[in-house]
Amino acid sequence: TMTVVILSIGGSKKQIIKLLTDVVAKDVRKVVLPYELSTDDVIILRVKDVLETALQFLRTVGVEAVPIAVSGSFHEILIQIASSIGKVDDEIRIYIVDGSAVIGLVLYHIAEIVNTIGKVSMFTVNADGTAVQIPLSVPKVSKSDAYISILKNLREQKTLTELARALGKTKSTVVKQLEALEGLVECRRTGIEKECVLTSEGRAFLSLLEGD
Repeated sequence: TMTVVILSIGGSKKQIIKLLTDVVAKDVRKVVLPYELSTDDVIILRVKDVLETALQFLRTVGVEAVPIAVSGSFHEILIQIASSIGKVDDEIRIYIVDGSAVIGLVLYHIAEIVNTIGKVSMFTVNADGTAVQIPLSVPKVSKSDAYISILKNLREQKTLTELARALGKTKSTVVKQLEALEGLVECRRTGIEKECVLTSEGRAFLSLLEGD
């Protein structure tokens, strides 16, 4: 499987070269380079300089480069970048470099969309050009009564003993079910026993599921 790399243009030339050196491997067939049009002459010159550096590097290694100047609203930029990517037959890797905030948000949303139809990974890029992967989804949780009951009972913090009593289950059963709710429930040891409560993601999940 070939890989399409989507790289937002921002940061410094050194940062871009370091990143491209690390990510452009033999399996990369195309690099999409979105950048935002600006009315600021200084920003325009800096972006053009970084873009030309990236294009020259990609020409040297023989990888197709697709620079795309984007403008307009969030939704307009979404369509512009999605059109430049084309049909998702390959793995997609997306790297957000210092630059336009709206491009970063659009790229994250594109990653969320691709995540439903293909293979995608997303990274933020540090000042030294190294990349750090970021999550694209929350845990997939069963909407069974057992799991929803745990979430409802943990709107307020409870010890494992209190939670097991409220659910009418053994502590060992509750502990096993809590493992499936990782990311939505946080458990910490305070004293002799762990206490559990919903995380912000857990509260959001329950609110969106139950409407309260």
